[in-house]
Amino acid sequence: MATPGSTLCTVSLSAAAPVGGFLVSLSSNNANLSVPASVMVAAGQNSATFSATSGSVTQNQSATITGSLNGVTQAFTLNLTAPVQLSSVSCSLTTFSASGTSTCTISLTGTVSSLTSVSVSSNIASVVVPGTVTLSAGQSSATFTATIAAPGANQTATLTVSLNGISRTAVISLVVPSLSALVCSPSTLGSNQAATCTVFLDANVAIPTLVTLASSKTALQLPTSVTVPAGSSTAIFSAITANITSNDQATVTATLNGQARTTNLSLAASSQLSSLTCAPISLTSNGSTVCTVVLTQPAVNGTVVAVSSNLNTLTVPSSVTITPGQTSASFSATAGTITTATVANVVVTLNGQTLTAQVQLSTGVSLSTMSCSPSSVPSLGTAVCTVNLTSASVSPGTLAITANNSSVTVPASVVVAAGQTSANFQIGANVVVSPQTVILTASLFNSTVSTSIGVVPAVGLYNPATYQAGQACSPGAIATVIGSGFTNQSPQASTEPSWPLQLAGVRLDVNDQPAALVYASDTLIHFQCPALAPGTELRIVVRSDSAQPPPAISTIMQKATPGVYTLDEAHQGAVLIAGTDLVASANSIAGPGRPATKGEYISIYADGLGALTETLLPGQPAPLDRLIRATAPVTVFIGDSELPLSPSFVGLTPGIVSLFVVNVQLTNDVQTGASVPLYLGVTLNDGTVVKSNTVRIAVTNSLVP
Repeated sequence: MATPGSTLCTVSLSAAAPVGGFLVSLSSNNANLSVPASVMVAAGQNSATFSATSGSVTQNQSATITGSLNGVTQAFTLNLTAPVQLSSVSCSLTTFSASGTSTCTISLTGTVSSLTSVSVSSNIASVVVPGTVTLSAGQSSATFTATIAAPGANQTATLTVSLNGISRTAVISLVVPSLSALVCSPSTLGSNQAATCTVFLDANVAIPTLVTLASSKTALQLPTSVTVPAGSSTAIFSAITANITSNDQATVTATLNGQARTTNLSLAASSQLSSLTCAPISLTSNGSTVCTVVLTQPAVNGTVVAVSSNLNTLTVPSSVTITPGQTSASFSATAGTITTATVANVVVTLNGQTLTAQVQLSTGVSLSTMSCSPSSVPSLGTAVCTVNLTSASVSPGTLAITANNSSVTVPASVVVAAGQTSANFQIGANVVVSPQTVILTASLFNSTVSTSIGVVPAVGLYNPATYQAGQACSPGAIATVIGSGFTNQSPQASTEPSWPLQLAGVRLDVNDQPAALVYASDTLIHFQCPALAPGTELRIVVRSDSAQPPPAISTIMQKATPGVYTLDEAHQGAVLIAGTDLVASANSIAGPGRPATKGEYISIYADGLGALTETLLPGQPAPLDRLIRATAPVTVFIGDSELPLSPSFVGLTPGIVSLFVVNVQLTNDVQTGASVPLYLGVTLNDGTVVKSNTVRIAVTNSLVP
């Protein structure tokens, strides 16, 4: 029987009951089934009926009803059937990051015997379900559709189904996915290259999710969107460059649900050929030369440069690779057996651009001798040198010319015309402060010749910072006289803060007045120019008791003669990190140093920056109790772009005679590098800017820990 409920039971006798009837005792072995304690079979009757009533049961079971009369018992077993109840409810999709539907299934503990309605509800409005689901007789389950709107925030929907007072629930999560990161590799791209980019979400998505993409530069091409597949939190796409003509930076942006993530990619312009050189440039049979190809900028990835030769007599590789980060690579060119003098072309090609270097192939003409006339020249003088060959050149030949020091300037090469046995070239002597001997060398094919030439100081007035003539004497500035035979005594330098009027037996008069000296030797005198008005004619005379005085020097007092002192032949400037004794150099040979960093102040030491706010006595050091400033505006020009910087102070260094110092702060847009050019400009009253020499300093973005 179905529970709860009741059923009518019958007790039967074998014969009719006598007068007074029979009382049949009844019992049930299951508390869930209730029967009366007895039932009366009336007289003359052979049966009687009674009701058996069941309570609610949660599972199917049986109950035995027993009747007893006069010690005889009979039993009957009745099945108690539990009512059909809800078992569970489940949904096919339980997480949504966008609108969609999920199929949900209601399961019962058994089949229903008649049309049955199950109530259904959702606790949030964005998840819609039907109010009821109907099961037909014989069904044990049914389905319904949950419709989900696009979530506006992370939340959880609880779906509740109810039947006969019993409820079951299912949960659907609504998730608003968000971008957590955007990464591209590599971070630097050249022309026609690709980076692999990955979009990262903070959680897996239930359905395919579209992320929009954008690039800030047309040179970097992206898809308009990328799809994160269901069950994943990442998606991959490619960023591809077109032809890049200049270095740039592109921003890649990924956007989802109004949220954006960005990453930057550096775009490196296609490397171009800058130069091609071969040394030596002349070969005989079986000789070889090393050729170097140089790019305009470092290679982003390995850059392959095609190489060729127009003659079979000169063998070259088919290509040379410039490694990433490098600007050049070298390769060998080898001559075979040369029977006729000729010229071979070595050609390199990259991105449609070609460069050519010529290599002379000779049958064996060699150099014989070299000589120069005169054999000794003064500073800024010239000489003509002649190189002789062992025989006439069959074809034009190119001599390579070198000097073993910088006291003279020589041409890099000299052409010997076809049919000639010699060639001439001119050299120029640079300023020297003591006699120098220079070895000149000429090379052709595999032969070399050398000769020597002397360079002696020439009497003249020079800037002490640059050792250049013409910009030397301004009021109170230091100037230098270079020559020879000034004194027979040993060199002497001033050891006192104030400078004397005589050193090493030498006195120097300017317009018949003795000048303060800081150093004197046989070939060099450093002195302080008097505080005379610009435009005044000057007559400078070196006087000595022990030597024949040189001729007087005539010049004119100038308004400013700026010169930045240098520390070595590489033109490292006398520039310190302000407040320290560190030279602003990547590798200073003049003492401890390091590159200056952006934002730091540097101190530039110079000469001849013009008039001062206070005139001091000749040879008197700048006072320690007050600052003496330059009156003319001074600008610091730095970098290849000549970025102008305004100093915070321009004036004399306290405690030192006529040593100017310029303090300036390096701004964030200053060029960085190990050899950054720097010079000073002094603006005169008429607007004319007098420039100093150019020196080199090292600048970096920040110090390496």
